[in-house]
Amino acid sequence: GQEVVNETNLVFLTIPDDFIQGYAQNLSIDKYQAIVHCSGSLPRKSLNNSSSDTRTTGMFHPYQTLAGINSPVQAVNRLSGITFAIDGEGWLLDKMVDFANSLGSRTVRVAEEVQSLYHASAVFTCGYLVTLLHCAIRLWEQMGYSRETALEAILPLAQSTLGNVANMGVNPSVTGPIYRGDVLTIQNHISSLAVETPELVALYTSLLNASLPIAKELGTNASNLPAIEA
Repeated sequence: GQEVVNETNLVFLTIPDDFIQGYAQNLSIDKYQAIVHCSGSLPRKSLNNSSSDTRTTGMFHPYQTLAGINSPVQAVNRLSGITFAIDGEGWLLDKMVDFANSLGSRTVRVAEEVQSLYHASAVFTCGYLVTLLHCAIRLWEQMGYSRETALEAILPLAQSTLGNVANMGVNPSVTGPIYRGDVLTIQNHISSLAVETPELVALYTSLLNASLPIAKELGTNASNLPAIEA
């Protein structure tokens, strides 16, 4: 706690978001020190205490998942070559850039007014990606296969897709019936889902609608799109 803070000029809080503000308010931080949180969703002002808003504060958030980390070496490797979202002022901002550079990583400055968009992007990239894979596994299980068999089929496809995105970009990597204008295939998907896994119909149609602008951009047969949208 405070004993450790007293021995340094730079304090990092790497605790769950819900505890950051309360913990920070109970720390004594002087004008020669700075306090930084590693949350992607909280503004820097959450680090101020009730008696002062003059603390030197910062945000240093890795755009990376840290699940499955079991050692400091693994953590350093996972944090290498990634993007850190930062916010701060003066010497502290420079220090955070130096930290990221020392890991072989880069920084982007994310202002408070767009921080929720930034964090939502991270959730789409990681958390909801896992949700989509979970849904794909759910369909394999519905067909009577084990989770292990499902993963053996799904992971190579998912990894190849991400590899294509890395090599070619997002739009050139898309595949599937919507980009071919295969209305009947899409209708069959929705009909089967409605019978076997009705809880997935809304998600499927939401993703379908989110894919339509990409399909139009890629020149999907325009005469087929109204039927898909319907």
